Amino acid sequence: MLKSENLLEVALKLSKSLSPKFQFSSLERDNDNYWVLQHDDGLEATEAENIELFIRAILRAHSRIIPTNLSNNLMMAHLNLMAPTLPLDFLPIIGDALSQKIPLIGLLVKRLSLAIELSEKRENIDPDENLAWDIGYDTHIGRRKSWYSQTNQDNFFYAVHDQTALFLVADGISTSTAGSGDIASKIAVHVANHFWEKHKNEYETMTQDKLIRNIYTILENINYNICETAKTYAPDGIEKAIPMGTTIVLGIAQGSKVTTACLGDSRIYALLESGIAQVTGDQNVRGEKLRHHIPLENEKEGSALLRYLGRFSPDAPESEMLPPDIVTLNLLPGESLFFCSDGLTDFLSSDYHYTNQVILDSCLEKDPMQSCWELTRLANQGGGGDNITSILARLSSL
Repeated sequence: MLKSENLLEVALKLSKSLSPKFQFSSLERDNDNYWVLQHDDGLEATEAENIELFIRAILRAHSRIIPTNLSNNLMMAHLNLMAPTLPLDFLPIIGDALSQKIPLIGLLVKRLSLAIELSEKRENIDPDENLAWDIGYDTHIGRRKSWYSQTNQDNFFYAVHDQTALFLVADGISTSTAGSGDIASKIAVHVANHFWEKHKNEYETMTQDKLIRNIYTILENINYNICETAKTYAPDGIEKAIPMGTTIVLGIAQGSKVTTACLGDSRIYALLESGIAQVTGDQNVRGEKLRHHIPLENEKEGSALLRYLGRFSPDAPESEMLPPDIVTLNLLPGESLFFCSDGLTDFLSSDYHYTNQVILDSCLEKDPMQSCWELTRLANQGGGGDNITSILARLSSL
């Protein structure tokens, strides 16, 4: 297995062995246990196609559960579930290589070299540097959604205190007979706000373990309160009802370090010097199958959520939260985090790589509020069939 801590260096070394005439076949270990490239002169591929095959082989060497025949769209949407420890600055390279936006081997070498340089910078960030967040946000019912519903079931929250911050986007689940998605997402905001007010003076110095426990406690309290509230909307018993629920993406910043949590298919993107990286994975049926190496029978099916807040135990009318995915990352000044509901990503485009490019283009070098407004407009232009919510948080050095 190609370990995360060695991945960029190995990829860079191997990429220098590629050449335009080298027809990439596979990545194997030799008798000395070194990774080596295999080639097949009978293959016909462009330089960009060889680079795509090379990056896929690196991913397979790192995580054998990634299917070889998985489409690029699904791989990128669920990559965090199958390979959660990939270096942050490798993620933009993966996305660009799979969409054949790295046409030359020399460019791949430069991108990998930059990724190594940025990774080293992230490990050596000055903990005493004075930082600030520039934050934009927007929420909208959705143009087409408003034709049959005047309720926005998304909610969001953010707060900043000295060198700490909390960001949250919650997308209420629309199908319920015990409560509603907007109530569930409002509960998520109220509980998060309560914990923020209680702990905002402690977050800056919290250890990583204590912070993760705190995030779990926030999510468990949200889950419990949604479930208990749902019971009040089910006079014949919650067993006979469809309880309300919500997805959530949440991040707590301690200076430049941000610890994120995800339950559902809302997303967090990191907008980095190296490019755009999705740092969450969609936790639907497809995603959970891929996480557990279960073959997909049909890539078009399986969008139903399996992890969310407002979940009851299958065996009893008691709340039972499935564990969130936790990712911690270090941002550099000038980089950003983008939190959004799936009403934004689903209606920007059906193509994963195009969606990423639109988000990147809309967020770079623009006022964060204008960026969020622009992305809402584009999602509505793409159909607006769901509620649209986003937060863009850009880190700067004072």
